[in-house]
Amino acid sequence: MLQGNVFFSFISTMRNALASGGVEFKVKTEDLSAAASDIAVKVDNMKSRINEISEKTAGTSGYWEGEVAEDRRAAFSVCNNNISEALNRLSLYVETLQEISGNYTAAENENVEMAQALPTDVIS
Repeated sequence: MLQGNVFFSFISTMRNALASGGVEFKVKTEDLSAAASDIAVKVDNMKSRINEISEKTAGTSGYWEGEVAEDRRAAFSVCNNNISEALNRLSLYVETLQEISGNYTAAENENVEMAQALPTDVIS
């Protein structure tokens, strides 16, 4: 359990540092975009696997009957809803990462255009 406490302490420290503006991240837009794509693929794979499990669980109603069977399917349904919600949140992170990457790319392109428009013969 000590590891969990260390993890939460780390997260709390990072949250406070980010809130105070004391942390700076340097990321290449290509890396950010690649990470977003990688996460999107993994989320889609997880959704697919969860759907398979859900179908198989629903299929047990044809041969597994009774109160216990209904309780187990209901428990899985609750769990499945929680997992789906978590995966949907991860999908939102992917969208946010892609948006951030697009913003960085657009800003960099604008900076390059402005730099190219500057006169080159100012200093001789």
